[in-house]
Amino acid sequence: EKGQSILSIYGPGIVKDWEKDSIYQPWLVEHDGTYYNFYNAKTMPQWIEQLGLATSKDLHNWIRHIDNPILRVGKRTNGASIDGFDTQFTSDAKVFYDGDKWVMFYFGVGKGGASIMIAFSKDLIQWVRDPIPLYTAGENPSGLDKQYAHKISLVWRDEKWYMFYCAVGNSGRGIGLITSQALLCDK
Repeated sequence: EKGQSILSIYGPGIVKDWEKDSIYQPWLVEHDGTYYNFYNAKTMPQWIEQLGLATSKDLHNWIRHIDNPILRVGKRTNGASIDGFDTQFTSDAKVFYDGDKWVMFYFGVGKGGASIMIAFSKDLIQWVRDPIPLYTAGENPSGLDKQYAHKISLVWRDEKWYMFYCAVGNSGRGIGLITSQALLCDK
């Protein structure tokens, strides 16, 4: 047990403006003896959340990536968002290896709601996002996720993906489920 945070708004290393108000929600991946810690950080009072990366060889000593945030919010002009699904948040990374590339599921906030997004990488550092959500808030005709569809958990079973997500809509907050045949990257 370590008596202090491994990452916080106080260190270690240089804490930049984008992460100065809060750091949370780690997702760890090990690859070739290096641990990759994808984490959320926010700036207030604008409440902009973006994804950072820190790496470690021993799980105790962490180094923030020099180019953080590694997945920035979509384009903004003078602090105001431009039409996009992740112009306020890029949050809660879930990273998996898929044969020849890394896949990051995350949620974006923009266009008045939260949607499930995806990005791809060959090296866990440089990410290319798809600007079109995998699933957009409000797609469920019942109103289950009218405002938000976010914070996913993913399971592969019986040749089908099961994506559980936090749904916020007409009946408040609950857990939604989306199933599909194999994603394009699985064929």
